[in-house]
Amino acid sequence: RPLTLGHLCAIYQRIKRVPDKPKTIYKKVVNLLLEEWDQQRSIVRESMYAKFETDQKFEFLSNIAYELTSNGIRGEFTDAQLRNAYSAIYNNFGLSNTKLDTDDVIREVESHTGLFVRAGIDKFEFAHKSIQEYLTAEYLVRLPSLNFVDDDVIEELGAELAVATAISSHSSRYFSEVLLNIFPRNRLTFIFVQPFLSRLMVEKP
Repeated sequence: RPLTLGHLCAIYQRIKRVPDKPKTIYKKVVNLLLEEWDQQRSIVRESMYAKFETDQKFEFLSNIAYELTSNGIRGEFTDAQLRNAYSAIYNNFGLSNTKLDTDDVIREVESHTGLFVRAGIDKFEFAHKSIQEYLTAEYLVRLPSLNFVDDDVIEELGAELAVATAISSHSSRYFSEVLLNIFPRNRLTFIFVQPFLSRLMVEKP
């Protein structure tokens, strides 16, 4: 899709190559959308969400991505689903849950980052499916333990946990943690294994 091609071209323009590792591309794209483009255009945002530092915005968006993914929402999502995800996390970031403030944050994230875009009157979607998976993986890899992920959710996170394995500071240990955590839950099924292994082959940790 054109937006993703634009991201790759922007990365190439800066470093004169496209990185081999997908995780490097994800990180560079997110950084590009969160910070670099605004800096180059000397744009200063004025709002509660906009006052966040880049790392806070990153954490906020990782939380949103996880809330959507853990509820089985991938790719396209509705305005109501986005608001539900916001309602689940806003307090962790010192934000308000009034309709006006929620509207402002949603509008800003959409228009100021480009990480997700409006796909219809009542629909949004991430710029690319891999961006949602990467942000969800960033949330997962920062958890103290995968025990914090509910049994009925973890089986559905094969692709995201593969990306988390790739971006972790010690991929082989994280790989062991994933399998040793999931196996006792009797969740090591084809639903988990197929996307997990397929994605590991792509990520090449």
